[in-house]
Amino acid sequence: MKLLFFIKNVRTLLQFNRFLDELSKDFTDPVTPTVEEAEAFFDEIRTTHHVSKQFYLVARSQDITLPFHHNTEKYINTRGLLTADKFLELTHPDYVADYLQWALATYAYFQGERHNPDITNQFLRLVYPMKLKDYNYHWVLMESTPFQLDKNRNLISHFNVYTILNPYKSDRKLPLIGELWDSDFRNESWTLVLANYRFASKPFFLTPSQRIIVDVISENPEFTNSEIALHLGKQKSTVETQRKQILAKAKESFPHRDFSTVKDLVDFLGEIGYLGQGFFPVTSKAW
Repeated sequence: MKLLFFIKNVRTLLQFNRFLDELSKDFTDPVTPTVEEAEAFFDEIRTTHHVSKQFYLVARSQDITLPFHHNTEKYINTRGLLTADKFLELTHPDYVADYLQWALATYAYFQGERHNPDITNQFLRLVYPMKLKDYNYHWVLMESTPFQLDKNRNLISHFNVYTILNPYKSDRKLPLIGELWDSDFRNESWTLVLANYRFASKPFFLTPSQRIIVDVISENPEFTNSEIALHLGKQKSTVETQRKQILAKAKESFPHRDFSTVKDLVDFLGEIGYLGQGFFPVTSKAW
């Protein structure tokens, strides 16, 4: 890898490699698809008509090989053997850490859900900037689905489809948001579980009243506890207690973040792109 690329992302890359080593140490023999099924699948990909500006590859979990890729030479520079580390270098350096964190979360999700009979019907959607053959970055939609499992239903490889979207503009960094889909529909419950793998060491659950306070602070960051209480028709002491509970939950779920106040948490939720989208679940317990 290029030195600057590695230095900028060394922690995340090492974390990712350690995770894959742990993931692959107990792999057993693959059971699906068979060699014949795989070849038939690849032949179909090679011969059928595809949407313009798409390319494909299969990535393996336990090494850096890409045993199959198609149409890549049309859109990316593929001099020599195309390997996973070379492919990763095409990701915009400002987004490598985010991209790998979503990859880690997805592997963890599929490990946690591997005995779910619907697992092979699920696929990840993630849009991120990639350097193409014109040496410019473009937003690319990646759709990734499990391709090969072992006897214990560990994820051995996955099939990725890349669709080129719009040119990337570097005026501001946007959060990457991963979603899990089933056929043509975004699955809210699957996406929620995936996002908790991505953002939380422990799932971050709020009561309905706590979620309301977070929303109020997001919309009115200058509000004091007294003003929040007046706005909600609650006692100031109740709001103070709720804020302490919210902050305690955040520190437990996100131990690597330094939250001094609930406002810090609200800023973080805004940064990761989920504030106001109903991402974090609420429990049924009220005031």
